[in-house]
Amino acid sequence: MAKKKVLRAAGNTRYGSYLSVGELLGIKASGLQNAIKVQFIPQWEEQGQTEAVLSKRSLLVDIGVSDANLDDIKKVARLAEQIKQASLEHPDTLLAMVNAFGRSGSKPEREKTLERAESLGLWQPGDSEPTASWIGLLPIGVAIFISACCQETDTECDTDTDTDTD
Repeated sequence: MAKKKVLRAAGNTRYGSYLSVGELLGIKASGLQNAIKVQFIPQWEEQGQTEAVLSKRSLLVDIGVSDANLDDIKKVARLAEQIKQASLEHPDTLLAMVNAFGRSGSKPEREKTLERAESLGLWQPGDSEPTASWIGLLPIGVAIFISACCQETDTECDTDTDTDTD
């Protein structure tokens, strides 16, 4: 049985208790290692003790710390082709993967997600390249979403801070 990697305690940031997972997942691209963060939330036990548990409902894409390079972006093409093929040939499998983490999702369904992703060629255990491709893909989507929100809300996207000063 393979030993699971241990997550270090999450620190409180301005986003809450989030922890970068790039290093944990073996991401070698330094510009993407800290771009993806998972949240830890308190879970109270009967004797009043709390334990931090991984939130299975949210993920933070911290595009502000990403520093992707051309090689990172080029790797996304292969993943995009695999997603296209999976969405055309196995849309039900992709839908099950997404719904496993939605309101109707269950633990057994969430536990099948990596197996399903592997069967579609979207994940390879022990190989960080597909994971790095995902971490390269997510900031692309985030950049588009943030830009669209700026345009639709008449917010300037040219500041280096999280709030506009004008």
